[in-house]
Amino acid sequence: MADLKIPFSFFDFFGYLFPGFIFATAIIWLLIPNDPVTKIIDFFNSIKDFKYIFSFVIFIVIYGFGHVVSSFASYLFEGILIAKWLGYPSDNLFKNKSKNTWLFSSYGQNYSEQFRVAFNKTFTENFGEFGNYDKFMICFNLVKEKCPATTGRLAVFISLYDFSRNSAMALIPLALVSIFQGHYVFSIIIFGVAYLFITRYLKFHRIYGDEVFRSFYVY
Repeated sequence: MADLKIPFSFFDFFGYLFPGFIFATAIIWLLIPNDPVTKIIDFFNSIKDFKYIFSFVIFIVIYGFGHVVSSFASYLFEGILIAKWLGYPSDNLFKNKSKNTWLFSSYGQNYSEQFRVAFNKTFTENFGEFGNYDKFMICFNLVKEKCPATTGRLAVFISLYDFSRNSAMALIPLALVSIFQGHYVFSIIIFGVAYLFITRYLKFHRIYGDEVFRSFYVY
């Protein structure tokens, strides 16, 4: 039963807590546009008897916001950005030509012809002909069962791209609120940071697929 346990680390928890905090900041700033920090401090000073209980509740709410942000991020970045425009790594890596993803240039790079031919030959000899998604899942399951070192690296990549994706999603409403409040320079900075998080997310998303396919081939 041990291998049925789902690993959960502090990094996974922080990956929801930090985006949830950013999203909560955007909401508070929208609802309390004038000096929100001072008003929040004054509020906490007025509830001395329940300060720790209220802080714990806020902590849980922020963590819950993180899950909400993650759901929106999955829909926006994976359901639209990747599925409709950039393509999945399992498809891009095996194209005959690198895909043009001009805002995220390295994401659409493909494998060399030599590696594609060698990989497809090895895969077909062992498992037959499959589409790219089924090919990825077969490779992933074999790597998961037979290559524990690679499985550990894949878990790190998942944590990193989840954190980057969720953080980017949380920063977008914060940037929009800053525009609404008239802080245009600040909003540009936030959008820039969100873009950097998106590029990190796509980098680890591609590395994840690359790691699965190369580990399968070497195994």
